[in-house]
Amino acid sequence: SFPTRRSSDLFPSHDSEQSIPSSGTKKTCLTVFATRPPQQYARLGKLCGIFEIESNDPAVVDLCDALAAESQRWYYHPTAEKISTEELEQHFENALQKINQFIVEFVEEHRVSLPIERMHCTIIASLQEKVFMAPVGNVTILMLQALANGNLRALNILELSKTPTTPPNPFKIFSQVLYGAMHPGDVIVTTTPMVLDYFSIEKIKHIFAQHHPVT
Repeated sequence: SFPTRRSSDLFPSHDSEQSIPSSGTKKTCLTVFATRPPQQYARLGKLCGIFEIESNDPAVVDLCDALAAESQRWYYHPTAEKISTEELEQHFENALQKINQFIVEFVEEHRVSLPIERMHCTIIASLQEKVFMAPVGNVTILMLQALANGNLRALNILELSKTPTTPPNPFKIFSQVLYGAMHPGDVIVTTTPMVLDYFSIEKIKHIFAQHHPVT
């Protein structure tokens, strides 16, 4: 039943987080995070994200880091402790609304000229077989599936769902939600143009095969 596409009008602790400003005249900030929620938020599942913004503005580095923190803050908000599995999709969209509001406030406060056409981001929430994704810009989202013959199949979710790659709305950066189902053993991988400069899709598949061998 994967994937389905839908647009949304809606506006913790870190396991891993890294911000990488690139060198040279073309500067790109890249921040990645992944979480394992505390026990009281276990029903919300896992959250991860990647934020790439090309800009020479030093405040953009702060924005990338802040987006990682805000994503976790609102998804694992204390008011969400009693969210049911059936309410997870709406909860994810509500968190996106808060993140969108934060971006607008950050841009106004720090007087940032945000190059939305050079923003490439994804926020992903997953719980058992359910997965919710909010892509922005030119990102790639793959579902890697281990086949019985030992090979790997990589499904390009955005291509399969025919998701348009249009510039985001500056007031609703995260305005599109994809949702679908995963099977046991499936792995979602999201990348940005900067990541693909270093790792091809075949290289990603090879790394996955090394760490998740088919038995």
